[in-house]
Amino acid sequence: MYNSRIFVDDDGYIVASTDYDGLVAFYLKNNNVFIEKKLYEHKKNYIFKEKPRSGVISALFFFKDEFNSISKYETNLYRYDALENLLKEIYVTKIAEGENYSLTHYNQNSDITFITFNGTKTTKKTIPFGMSFIIKNGWNLISVAQDNDTQYQDLSLEVFHNVISPVIIKKEVYAYGVSLGGYCALYYGGSIDATIIAASPKNSAHPSINLTRFQKLNFNHKSFSEIPVTKKKVYITYDPTINADKNFIFNIISSAYLHPEYLPIANGTHMILQSFLKADILKLYIYSIVYNQYDSDIANYITAKCMYSQKRYNEAFNVIDVLTKKFIFSKIE
Repeated sequence: MYNSRIFVDDDGYIVASTDYDGLVAFYLKNNNVFIEKKLYEHKKNYIFKEKPRSGVISALFFFKDEFNSISKYETNLYRYDALENLLKEIYVTKIAEGENYSLTHYNQNSDITFITFNGTKTTKKTIPFGMSFIIKNGWNLISVAQDNDTQYQDLSLEVFHNVISPVIIKKEVYAYGVSLGGYCALYYGGSIDATIIAASPKNSAHPSINLTRFQKLNFNHKSFSEIPVTKKKVYITYDPTINADKNFIFNIISSAYLHPEYLPIANGTHMILQSFLKADILKLYIYSIVYNQYDSDIANYITAKCMYSQKRYNEAFNVIDVLTKKFIFSKIE
């Protein structure tokens, strides 16, 4: 393939460069979305006019010869930091793959590694859960994907442990997901002694649910009473008004994890992290866990912000009032 690359100029624009002499089209992808396309011209260099947001970027080159045959090249992934005008390559390795699952390592040589699990109805080609946020922070990501609606039943605990363990030596590790991904964070995370962040954890193929869609699926996962559990902290957030979610947590998951840090958010919905995003507190939640700042005050603040986002203003102000008084009197004392 032709020598093709991208770099960032002094003004923060992404420049695509190639040594191909024919017609070239240049495409720029930012956080897995194409933000600009430059169609075929006799160009070896192109400065993209759209400045990307901080996160993951890559560029695609399309080369057309005199016979109108087209070949394509996509660069490696890069982390782009808009504030520091930084472009840094991410080293991507497929560390395991079966017919119905894959594990991909996005290595930024960080001391922190997040292992995330995609949700139901996803495939091996689905964008990794949490990818943009994790990469933007300079952390390593191991994305775990399922395929063919198998709910991770083909990925055994033993395979997961054996594949992941060599990659996370001397790393601070977090297993993270929502819904099916949250279930997997809890199910697999204990085998590698990870800190676990699970939102609305539930596996709809579990025998206790027996959803019609999964009645022909062989459920191979062990009972939670039989799996290895982490010695690190476990954080579970959920909507207590959704009985199916609450019952799964306290009837199934609690057999392994007796005293996690629960954060119930009424009316947060099953996709509770979307509620966190809407209330602008998802970053606070994750950062407070990663940097060992999470406590009851932060939990109450998150609750208040969600209440406010839901227009439950009086309840939100009552919680904030208690937090404010606590802060004031602690300073007086």
